[in-house]
Amino acid sequence: MARAIIQLDPPIPLDTPKGTAQAHFLIENGDQQHLQWVTFIDDTGECWTWENPSVLLMQNITMGVRANPGRPYKEKTNGEHN
Repeated sequence: MARAIIQLDPPIPLDTPKGTAQAHFLIENGDQQHLQWVTFIDDTGECWTWENPSVLLMQNITMGVRANPGRPYKEKTNGEHN
């Protein structure tokens, strides 16, 4: 099982179930596992780790990234790690 922790430089802005955040690390746990994004929430500074299906790239009009196309977040506790 290949495992890797990748530092993102620069951090990637994401939308999470807790609000907007900056992803600083990406955790890869192997083939049949979701990627995990280690984020710091913009409003609170809290550190949260989210599985890949729980995050979206933050809207960026300049770069042509559009807003969430109606995909609601799924509130679930097994995808969150504090």
